Amino acid sequence: MSETKTLAIASPTVGEAPSWFYQNRRRIAAVGIGHSLYATFCWFFDHVLYVYVIYQLGILVGGAIMTAASVAICVATLVVYERMGTDWVGGGLVKDVASKPRLSIIGRVMAWASHQRPVVMFLTLCALFDPFITTAYFRAGAFDGLRKRDWQVFFVSVLVSNLWWIFVADLIGHAVAATWTWITRWI
Repeated sequence: MSETKTLAIASPTVGEAPSWFYQNRRRIAAVGIGHSLYATFCWFFDHVLYVYVIYQLGILVGGAIMTAASVAICVATLVVYERMGTDWVGGGLVKDVASKPRLSIIGRVMAWASHQRPVVMFLTLCALFDPFITTAYFRAGAFDGLRKRDWQVFFVSVLVSNLWWIFVADLIGHAVAATWTWITRWI
């Protein structure tokens, strides 16, 4: 007689120990939904809207507008994140990523930065992510109110992240425009 094993996702029956998934289902849902919504919004904001505004309005006017938008969005996200009290960003994620044997390029950069001085990690987070993620990382999963140091990290990361992204968005915008011009010449 063969016995089949199934993944216990539903609630345990009487006498059974609850599965790990069942015990952590709310946290898994919060992290999954948080990451999915945040990643979708950030991708559109960073790779479509930011590039378009910088390309159309230039690095000064477009940069000022997108920096202000970035501040508003990241402050709102930081306040909601603090009030939720759930680390859906995964503050320990970098440590987990660093321990994996096969990493993506970003994973390798993050793993390397995690073993350097905090300023290197700060600059890496600012270049790869946004001020909210940078601030959440340096809060190390704490949900005890936003302190002066948190706001200092936040506003310095706003400056560094947006200066970097204005430069990147300008390059991307001009590269896309040049590519489009080249393609349309041949059509």
